[in-house]
Amino acid sequence: MAAASLLLGGIPVEAAVLWNDLGATLVHDTGPGTDVLGGAIRRDDTAGDVLYFKFHVNPGSDVSTEEYFAGFQLFQGEAAHLGVGNSLSAWAYSAFNTDATGEANKVFGDLDLRSGDPEASTSPGVFLPYELPRRGLERTIVFKVEFVPHAHDRITVWMNPDLRPGASEQSQPEKLTTTFTADASFDQIRLRHGGGGEGWTFSDMCIATQFADLAEPEGTEGGGTIRSAGGSAADLTFRSWQRDQGLPQNAVHALAQTRDGYIWLGNEEGIARFDGVRFESLGLREGLRGGRVRALWAGTDGALWIGTAGAGWPAGTAGGFFRSARAMACPPTR
Repeated sequence: MAAASLLLGGIPVEAAVLWNDLGATLVHDTGPGTDVLGGAIRRDDTAGDVLYFKFHVNPGSDVSTEEYFAGFQLFQGEAAHLGVGNSLSAWAYSAFNTDATGEANKVFGDLDLRSGDPEASTSPGVFLPYELPRRGLERTIVFKVEFVPHAHDRITVWMNPDLRPGASEQSQPEKLTTTFTADASFDQIRLRHGGGGEGWTFSDMCIATQFADLAEPEGTEGGGTIRSAGGSAADLTFRSWQRDQGLPQNAVHALAQTRDGYIWLGNEEGIARFDGVRFESLGLREGLRGGRVRALWAGTDGALWIGTAGAGWPAGTAGGFFRSARAMACPPTR
């Protein structure tokens, strides 16, 4: 990995992003792990400032390969401090080495992270506050450390936060937010994995001094201009939407546009409806059968045909097609 540090000789230059590594790194059976920070930044027990950490994960291990652990973990020397990812006995996205223990956790210091995509419980219509990592379902995690001199530090974690232009920490919904205290002193960051499965891929790692430094800049909106080989701008412009612009998942398996103008995208968790500005996710909680969507077709009568695979169909079947009464019948965009 090529870490791009903006800290020279231990003195920060005038830049809000202190360190980043935007490449993708697969970690698998790492044991204690290897430092990726290279001494660029450190904070000890005398620190009293605030830092924001961001990383993106693509799990190759999931609930079917538990038990395993994976994490983005702060170390001070050989002492393991705050970790964020999936603790060995937590199963859900979690923080570990914290001062608190979650109600559902077995090990002291493990704390499940609140999620906007919570797991369904065994009781119909009841959802648990946490989310299980699933193979191929990518997530972005941001956490804030408010360093407290000579005491444990205040931590806020946002699970899959809104990082579109103009987003702020105050605009993040409570259902994505977990707070606790922990020892976050560090001079290393280690990416770790051990146990079942094929590991986790970490990317888009960053340390900054403000939440706004992690969001897309105002006016970008994922857009761009296509240029010719000679460097001149062509007449064709384009705009892309990825996870930081609100796309629920970067992996899209199906695409269709209904006659009312909505664009529908099929992914591992259901479908998403796009109105040109924002995405509205529709899945099991909204009554979509099957979960995983592999095909979409827009009918001439305005209905949307949805092809699913996996859970939600009778035993012995791999999935099937069903027809929504009307594409318009889905919940309206907020």
